Amino acid sequence: MSWFDTLVLVILAIYAMKGWQRGFVLSFFSLASVIAAAVAAKLYHPRFSEYLLDNTTLFLKLQQWVGLRVKDAAYQEVSSRGDIASDNIYQILGMPRGIQQVFMGSETLRDYSTKAMEGVHAYVADVLARMFINLLSMILIFICVKMALMLIGHLLDGLFSLPVLNQFNHVGGLAFGGMKGLLIIFILLLLMVPVNTMAGRGLLAEGLEKSVFAKYLYDHNLLLNMIGKIL
Repeated sequence: MSWFDTLVLVILAIYAMKGWQRGFVLSFFSLASVIAAAVAAKLYHPRFSEYLLDNTTLFLKLQQWVGLRVKDAAYQEVSSRGDIASDNIYQILGMPRGIQQVFMGSETLRDYSTKAMEGVHAYVADVLARMFINLLSMILIFICVKMALMLIGHLLDGLFSLPVLNQFNHVGGLAFGGMKGLLIIFILLLLMVPVNTMAGRGLLAEGLEKSVFAKYLYDHNLLLNMIGKIL
């Protein structure tokens, strides 16, 4: 068990305790807001991604940044082994297994990986930059929708604070808090994908690799099913 696993357990404990304190009604609304925000992000991120691609320079900057990272990762792999030991640039970049399987399962993206290892990085840089734009769009939509719904939830919570619901609120809130904590962990691990990919073998990557629970959740993130459908 690494410090990453400890962090996961602490997050679960904190959200469970908060659920107990908040009660069932507000905890339920909090979880519902997360689900609604996720659905909104899934449905509307393509339009927002298209807007970012057409009206900002973010894609070009990401493309250049990712290209340099891919070039450096491929060079280090070849230098350390003396030859091209692997044609899976996505594995070398430290991407989660779920995304690796999606990419390597595509003949086109598998060919891009081989080209990247042979020195042609533009293909992979383009694919990854677009993926990061999609991730950013989903994250921003998620945050905005969740904040709006939570504001409504706090306004409604005052209507459900009757004493008769007190015990039910506490016990139900504990369960819902734990569920929400797990979902938050999945979201944080999803946010780590571009960070872990671009940062190389840093503190986060090493801590994640040595972990048990966090590594399993990172490789089997339920939210990756959503990502796999949009790539």
